[in-house]
Amino acid sequence: MAIHPSDSNFVAAATSTGIYLSEDGGNQFKALTDPREAGMTVYFYGDDLYYAINNENVELHRRNVKNDEEAIIDTPELKNDGIAYIARNRQNEKELAIYTVNGDVYVSDAGSIAWEKVLNESQTR
Repeated sequence: MAIHPSDSNFVAAATSTGIYLSEDGGNQFKALTDPREAGMTVYFYGDDLYYAINNENVELHRRNVKNDEEAIIDTPELKNDGIAYIARNRQNEKELAIYTVNGDVYVSDAGSIAWEKVLNESQTR
């Protein structure tokens, strides 16, 4: 689960049946994804909700909760893996990082399709 950093009305949850968003503090949730897509993780950065799903492929999405604009973010190829955690660098706000189920960490400039692998199966390079 994740709570918006400045507006606690927005709550997101990743479940085995998808990603859900509440706009009323968790009283009611609406599905953002198909129930056949397993929700992997959710993360708020400002008004942007980042979430990962696993269907046939791993997908990383960014959705602005105030205006509902949504985009799919290109990710590195993650065969037999999934995104377990998402973070933005607060000192370099363009930098986005993902941690995978298999223990890999990738870093990219937000909006870039180039990802640098900085941790491989929990081992630094």
